Amino acid sequence: MEPGNIIEYIDQQKIICGIILEAKNQKLRILTETDREVKLSENRVSHIARKRLPSISSRNDMLKAVKEAVAKRKQLASEINVEELWEVLLDENDWLDAETIAGICFTEPTPDHESAIVRALFENRTYFKFSGDKFLPYTREHVEHAMSQAKEAERLEAYVNDASAWIKKMLVAPEKRVPEEYTSLIRKLKSYYLYENECRDAQLVKNILTKSGIEYSDKIFGLLVSLGIWDEDENIDLQRLDLSEEFPSDVIHQANGVSRTDKAFASDPARRDLTHLKAITIDGQATKDFDDALSLEPSGDGYILGIHIIDVAHYISQETTLDREALNRASSIYTPDRKIPMFPPLLSENICSLKADELRPAISIMVKVSRFGEFQEYEIVPSSIKVARQLSYTEANKLAESDAELQIMHRIAQTFRDKRLASGAIQITLPEVNVWLEPSGEITISRIDRDSTSRMLVAELMIMGNWLMARFLKENGLPAIFRTQPEPKQRLYKGESDSIFLNIMQRRQLSRALILTSPEPHSGLGLDAYVTATSPIRKYSDLATQRQIKSALGFCSPYSEDVVKGLLMRIDPPMGNVNRIQQSRKRYWIFKYLESRTGTREDALVIDQKRNGCNIILLNYMIECFMPTTSGSIMKPQDTIQVVIQHANARKDLLSVYPG
Repeated sequence: MEPGNIIEYIDQQKIICGIILEAKNQKLRILTETDREVKLSENRVSHIARKRLPSISSRNDMLKAVKEAVAKRKQLASEINVEELWEVLLDENDWLDAETIAGICFTEPTPDHESAIVRALFENRTYFKFSGDKFLPYTREHVEHAMSQAKEAERLEAYVNDASAWIKKMLVAPEKRVPEEYTSLIRKLKSYYLYENECRDAQLVKNILTKSGIEYSDKIFGLLVSLGIWDEDENIDLQRLDLSEEFPSDVIHQANGVSRTDKAFASDPARRDLTHLKAITIDGQATKDFDDALSLEPSGDGYILGIHIIDVAHYISQETTLDREALNRASSIYTPDRKIPMFPPLLSENICSLKADELRPAISIMVKVSRFGEFQEYEIVPSSIKVARQLSYTEANKLAESDAELQIMHRIAQTFRDKRLASGAIQITLPEVNVWLEPSGEITISRIDRDSTSRMLVAELMIMGNWLMARFLKENGLPAIFRTQPEPKQRLYKGESDSIFLNIMQRRQLSRALILTSPEPHSGLGLDAYVTATSPIRKYSDLATQRQIKSALGFCSPYSEDVVKGLLMRIDPPMGNVNRIQQSRKRYWIFKYLESRTGTREDALVIDQKRNGCNIILLNYMIECFMPTTSGSIMKPQDTIQVVIQHANARKDLLSVYPG
């Protein structure tokens, strides 16, 4: 290569033409067609004219010569039919250089013709593979595939252009009715918002959003809300997990059949008729699915306490459509704005619910206690019962001072709790925050005392019932979903404490609860064995435990240990989702409430001190957050302080406060 040679090289996917000004040690100094001088290694040259230009002294003349060469070469390249050339050379099995191909295409080929070949095949790479200035025809199969890909790329480009144009239009003037041709786009946008890079069309949606000028996913959410696809307060967790209040048609069909089941169970000699007992239910104000009831009757110098659990297993057989659907759901989900039941409401709120004055099958734990409320003995029996009174917690609290039956039950509950605490139980007593939405959409928040008379009574007697069912399974040598908890890492108090701070700190010191197929002690409850079986309408694990109890009573075959282990594996993931949804949705509505309380003061408790702030609990909401502090601020754990709500954003899960 010498000065005066016109050469071409590829830079950023473009062919650049230039003239060599200097060649030394395999390095070239070139004047390019864009009037720039560049330094280039010889091995980057893709084509070189064999003849040098006549000596030209003027830079302008050299530039003119290069531009004329470029123009001529582009014109020649445009005249080459690459597809026809490929058809001619298809059977060649060797690499061909530009000079050889130019000889086939042109009568008297020149360096300009060779360059035109390079340019034409470089611009249309469907038919030839290239390496430097050599080319190899692709196979017919390869070309067909490449053309198919090119058509798909064109289709996708057109789709992106159309979709982005429609989105831009909707951002300015949204319409509530989405045209049918854009329903698939809406599905893609929803999927990308929910799963981001994990969704199937992630890159396509990114291209559409970029062309639409959308940089943040918040704008996607806003668009879907403005189009009426989602609600402003859409529960994204439910969307992400595809959880619905609606049940498949085959589940509803089977539920309809079950709901028409007659009351033949009442005449079953294996069931004990307990309809004479004045059973009561005590639940939340809005509860519609009643799965447990209590009764009390004198017996000698003591009492018989009845803990009655609706016999859901009587209606729902294993491996039926209803059973499989319940197993998939694992639990009912309760949030301030929605309830997603494990069973269709026509079962969970009707035949499988202990409704007042309705005859129902039950599993009854009959507990004999002394007149002082001390546990003596128990038996578990299949039964028929009828609830006489349906009370809310508020109603039960009001009756507590005048209703002898409730007073005795409360004494039994307190005695049982005292025994648990004496056995090493740790009572974590923190206020419960109740969040619900009024029909008007107004958010109502209240703090509930978990140790009110009625709540303490129900909580302790349900713990008693679960403990006795665990003992029953243990005595019968049956595997089940037993719950256990190792000793806490540290005990900050003995038994119970009325300090919110100590309760929070003690909760952090508890060991993680475990689920096993055989019984072991539960340190947190102070019991030697424990299961949960008092909510078979709402939790599949409780229904499975109820079936195992019924197997010991002779009603069905027991689950094997392997089957129980299999159930645990099936239940664990959806139960994790349920707990996360319930917690995050409650938090969402509290933050939504706080959005309108910017600038208001709230009481808070300092939990721990950090280098640049402290963690606090907003006492009215039992929500923990971080509060920055200045270097001069002195705040100690357990201090009760006032803070000011600076900013809250429910959708982004953001809350900021400052000292008040």
